[in-house]
Amino acid sequence: MQTSDMSLGEILNGVGGFMGLYSGAGACMLRDVIFSATLFPLYAHAKEFVPEILSAISGGANVSSILSGIIAGSLAAAPAAFIATPADLIKTRMQQARPETGIDAGDQHEKSNIVFEYKECPPMGRNPFSVGRDIVSNEGASVLFSGAFERVVRSIPQFGVTLALFDVLTSLAEDMGLLA
Repeated sequence: MQTSDMSLGEILNGVGGFMGLYSGAGACMLRDVIFSATLFPLYAHAKEFVPEILSAISGGANVSSILSGIIAGSLAAAPAAFIATPADLIKTRMQQARPETGIDAGDQHEKSNIVFEYKECPPMGRNPFSVGRDIVSNEGASVLFSGAFERVVRSIPQFGVTLALFDVLTSLAEDMGLLA
């Protein structure tokens, strides 16, 4: 289904060629590494102590593994999402970059559906560290954590449920002999 009158060549030219399709890929990997390196160790530790705390709170009653998994995943997701926010902001800025430098966001908004929260787009082909350095020098370090609250609020239920469900399904697969 064609949703645009633009040809593939025009689209590729508009994003800076074939490699322009991957702008921000390095920053995306950096964000994911930071997030995962924080999330999974925290979840592993939280899975051990959350059932004990819930059992103590409920007077020694047996606690659902799903509930304790959701709580452990939620506890792990909050700091992971917060810590990865600067890398996520840098990634987003890099992906919104254009081949020309310094496109006015107002002019660009009329040409596309992209919504910009800042005045200037970084030029394409820059690494995440130079983009981050420019953001801090031009807008201040606090902007690196803009959107952190929203990111944390979204990640808490998302990863609480995802990690708990993964553990439940893994346990079921082991019980059925599907995993060795």
